[in-house]
Amino acid sequence: MGLRETINKKKSVSIGGAAVLVLIAGSFLAYTQWPAYRPKGDKAYFTVDDGQTWFVDSMYKVPPYDYNGKTAVRAMVYSYDKGSKTFCPFLQQYNSDTKKQLDDAVANATRDGKPLSSIELFGSPATARGVEIKLPGPNHKWVSPGTAEATKVLSAVQAPDGSDVDSVFP
Repeated sequence: MGLRETINKKKSVSIGGAAVLVLIAGSFLAYTQWPAYRPKGDKAYFTVDDGQTWFVDSMYKVPPYDYNGKTAVRAMVYSYDKGSKTFCPFLQQYNSDTKKQLDDAVANATRDGKPLSSIELFGSPATARGVEIKLPGPNHKWVSPGTAEATKVLSAVQAPDGSDVDSVFP
């Protein structure tokens, strides 16, 4: 018996199977096309004291930058204990080449009257390769993501009490 005869004899099974395939295809399409989560607003956390304290500034400030005579870098802030406690497990800045590209893009957008959110470099893979991260504290060095040292830095994203962590955005 061929496929066509089987479909004609077992219509309810055929319709159910087709519905499942359409559901799977729709789910796959929604999953691949759903926009990535982006925090609302244009603010981020920064620190001038190696992550001991942090403050809010424009996310379009390209770290490292001068803030009241001190060098500011991005503070990656997380919460734990159901959001009641926060901590900064690592810091982020850009290498000098990437920082120059981003600073130039910000200057050009400002000069042309364009919103800073229109700068595509902030979300590009090339810019992501120019990121440097480090553990808080003066005895730690800046490392590039994708290295063994960076893996050690990122493994610090654990709550002190072992509970789940969530990113915190201003």
